[in-house]
Amino acid sequence: MSRLGGPSWEGLLLAVALLAVPFPRISALQGAPPPLQGALMIGVRTLGTEVWDEAKASGAEKEILQMVGDTLLRMDPATRELRPGLVESWQVSSDGRTWTFSLRADIRFHDGWGPLTAEDVKFTWARVISKESVALGAGILREAVNGNMENFEIVNARQFRIRTPSIQIDLPLNLSNGVLQAFTIQSRRYFGAVGEERAVTHPVGTGPFRLASHVRGQQVTLEAVASHWRQTPGFKTVVVRIIREEAAMLAELQSSTLDLAPLSVSLKREAQRAGLHSSSVPSTANAYVVFGGMYPGHQNYDRNAPWIQAENPAKGRLVREALTLAIARRAIVERILSGEGQPAGAPFSFIPGPFRFNDPNWKVPPYDPARAKRLLAEGGYPSGFTMDMPIYPLAGRPEVEDIAHAVADMYEMIGIRVNRIPMEYRPTFRARLAARATKGMVFVNANTFYDEPAAFFRVAGAPEATLAFIHDARVSATVKSLSGELDTEKRMALARELGNYIVRERLAAPIASMSGMWIMGKKVGKVQFITSMATLNSVEYITPAR
Repeated sequence: MSRLGGPSWEGLLLAVALLAVPFPRISALQGAPPPLQGALMIGVRTLGTEVWDEAKASGAEKEILQMVGDTLLRMDPATRELRPGLVESWQVSSDGRTWTFSLRADIRFHDGWGPLTAEDVKFTWARVISKESVALGAGILREAVNGNMENFEIVNARQFRIRTPSIQIDLPLNLSNGVLQAFTIQSRRYFGAVGEERAVTHPVGTGPFRLASHVRGQQVTLEAVASHWRQTPGFKTVVVRIIREEAAMLAELQSSTLDLAPLSVSLKREAQRAGLHSSSVPSTANAYVVFGGMYPGHQNYDRNAPWIQAENPAKGRLVREALTLAIARRAIVERILSGEGQPAGAPFSFIPGPFRFNDPNWKVPPYDPARAKRLLAEGGYPSGFTMDMPIYPLAGRPEVEDIAHAVADMYEMIGIRVNRIPMEYRPTFRARLAARATKGMVFVNANTFYDEPAAFFRVAGAPEATLAFIHDARVSATVKSLSGELDTEKRMALARELGNYIVRERLAAPIASMSGMWIMGKKVGKVQFITSMATLNSVEYITPAR
């Protein structure tokens, strides 16, 4: 159970039964809401499918759904600690497999569609895991109930219970607004009365905004809910407009027809010259170099690659060290990321920041091309070698392509011959990762933040993972231990141990954490975006400039 001002929920997981203690209103923590002011104009590149249905939402639609609706739990924007949302308290059994959630009293859906009950939660959950669902979080919710809604028990109108087939250490996290796949609760009564077609084109929720209008391909207009139970917005109206070109966004910000928009960090200085100010969201992604073919026991194991050398692994490790020391991380942060980030000491999910899985002993590797050349010689390659480097853009992280070219330049400076191969990530390169077909390749990748490092490796760092960056017996064993450890401090210690091993063996080369950047016009005062989330969120906490 999580309690404001007290210990985190995970530290109490070993209790056999925990008392359900109501939490204070989140709005009380934020201070008194400012008087409602005029319209806030927000620019985005896409609104996804523009169908406002939790069973169909797989991306940008979530941003609107989480303004109209509420998630069961919420996340502190600065610390990422879990806070109550629609759920005011939660308990877990001693074996970590039975969760009991208690809903707040007197939460009502917009437009008179009745009080929130456990029936609405079960209704929404069932729709999200249905066979027809393409929801981003469908797999997570399906796994939580083992694909069977009989494992979702309604105790009473304000309480429900989830029985999981295995320990789900991140279940509360996945029910919060701190992850894009989290779902908002939709009204069972509303769907039954108006039908699905109407309900998903004009959603009602319990959130701080009502959907006022929607012009497909153009914009969504939202109206603030006065005296909202959690947080009354600072603006009466929010208009979210589709503007596909960054140059057009910047021009509208300059002319004050737009108040807030996400821009690539490469435009930061141009925005500053125009007199605009920015708000950074730290650690939205971590960039690193992956050494391809590291799949022992798999048919695509590249045992003779210079950075592996299965017959002499100590030499392979020297080559990986050389490829790590050849990277000028500070230059990448300053020149490519415009200062919106920081050099990293560890790769993969170990994003720098105030996170308990980080180890202060992970130092940023120095830029030392002379030593890199010596290590190449010691590793058996005094004249360098040839590598293929796929170079691809990543959605939402256009800087990754430029970082890859910079790393290729740095490798060429120490005598490595880099064959640059431009390609699309989807479907081309992602299919290679899924097939473990990265023989002879070294490439730059970046991933979003994971609160639990085990979650990343389950997706991309284990023999059975969907994608594959590495297969390593020690990594797999540690991830298995992580996934079954209920005690938070022990789990974070295991995560640090895993990171230490990856850093020590140079299983990948860290580059830098990357920040998201929002440019703000003169009308905007303070924003409170959630740390490490690059999406539009927490709009209700945006205050007008004074």
